[in-house]
Amino acid sequence: MPNHLHGILLFTDVGAGHARPLPVVVGAFKAAVSKRVGHGVWQRNYYEHIVRNEAELNRIRHYTEDNPGNWLADPENPETCTCFPTPSWC
Repeated sequence: MPNHLHGILLFTDVGAGHARPLPVVVGAFKAAVSKRVGHGVWQRNYYEHIVRNEAELNRIRHYTEDNPGNWLADPENPETCTCFPTPSWC
């Protein structure tokens, strides 16, 4: 989707006392991307979900791969926005 990012983080072989909290990992990623782009590009919060099994991982992967096909119907798509009054993002 042009207006957001999906990602799956896989943590392996993380021993006790060595793991970084998820907000630290996400914050470091956002900071690195913003530095490379030259300005902040991120919303303040993010949605997180712990994947518990292979079936759930496959469902999420499928959703992530198919999600860009929903852009034409997305209410935040400026080309198809029919909001009244028109919000600033439209």
